[in-house]
Amino acid sequence: MVGQKFGETKPSAIFRFNNAAFLHNYSISDLPAMKLTSYGMHSGNKPLHSLDFSKSIQESTSVEVVTALNHSLRTDSKWGSDTNDKPTTFDTKLPMYDIVLTGVDND
Repeated sequence: MVGQKFGETKPSAIFRFNNAAFLHNYSISDLPAMKLTSYGMHSGNKPLHSLDFSKSIQESTSVEVVTALNHSLRTDSKWGSDTNDKPTTFDTKLPMYDIVLTGVDND
């Protein structure tokens, strides 16, 4: 999951969850709708393009796989421009955190 600071449009961190640990049939797609508190540890830095599944396929084959996700990530202005002459947000390494505990925040 890619996170961003409140009020900003650029991604600021990558959060990794153990999908097998979710209880009560929750999935990763349920998390943005919930008010959660998460605890994790810094596990390195990773560029956003390494999270693009079509990139990993492209590296192992000579045929470019084009998907709607791939297209929107490369051309959406909030993720950086599609030029190859300068680094973009898509290429910038972000801090990555492995989440070890998450729970519903009870006000």
